[in-house]
Amino acid sequence: MPKKSTSSEEESEQSFSVLESLGQAITKILTLLSSVVIGGSVRTRTTPSIPPPEKFCLGDNFRRWAADAEDHIEAFPPNERRRALLSLLDGEARDIARDTRIPDEEILAATFVRLRHYLTEEPDIMTVRLQFRSRVQLPGERFSEFVRQLRNLARDAFPYLDLAAQEDKVREQITVGVRHQTLVKKFRKRPQITVQEALDIAREVEQLERLFHDQQIGLPQSISTEQPPPQRRSNWSRPPPRVWVQPYHPNPNFRPPPRRTSHGDCVYCRRFGAKSRAFRHNRVGESCGFLSRLCLQARAFAPKRRQ
Repeated sequence: MPKKSTSSEEESEQSFSVLESLGQAITKILTLLSSVVIGGSVRTRTTPSIPPPEKFCLGDNFRRWAADAEDHIEAFPPNERRRALLSLLDGEARDIARDTRIPDEEILAATFVRLRHYLTEEPDIMTVRLQFRSRVQLPGERFSEFVRQLRNLARDAFPYLDLAAQEDKVREQITVGVRHQTLVKKFRKRPQITVQEALDIAREVEQLERLFHDQQIGLPQSISTEQPPPQRRSNWSRPPPRVWVQPYHPNPNFRPPPRRTSHGDCVYCRRFGAKSRAFRHNRVGESCGFLSRLCLQARAFAPKRRQ
């Protein structure tokens, strides 16, 4: 029985080695099929998976082009990166790169730093630093866009600092230049916050505000929790109270003439009717003065003339 087990183990090891050698042979065959023999030397074709960026011309955005070009060139073997870099330059930019012999060296990150020195105009550091210090969050600007602009200015304002030191400069300017009231309160509670933490907090706050804004738009006006404040007229003041001023009369015993009213408005006429005149009640429009009463009494007691 032990002899049979050892023989089975040997057979399994032999089959595994055969499969391994067969896999290596297939890999070599596929490599040879994908290669082209040029001038007695074998050169393997490599197809870059990253599409090439647009050719750089003088005056274009060098930072954006350099980031795309560096990722594209890394897909090529080292002996082909020079030609790949020159193919991404156009016109006068290619002539300047050839004259300075920058592509003759090994293509590294420092190569793009030298290309930027020759292909772009160096901005005034003091001017860029002033722009960096005075950069604040604009009304309606997203916090991520504000941070991106600060990072771009930090690269130009502090070119000799490493990435970590530039991030510290950006963090300091964020705490000074942020204008969102909610973010200002949150950042004051955490003075040593990092740039990434600030971005995460701002993203959460903006999402909550966007959600609340969408819910407010969906509500009808009758259910809206917010009511517009009452409108007040400008330059409005309450009129002064009216003061009743009695008319001036030289005679204090003066009585104004009676108002001409109808019988229906007189209290005595409504109550006593025709009998009110017997009680010396004047008709409508008649004078009720003291002299008129005396005249009526004298006429009543005067003797009648004989005819």
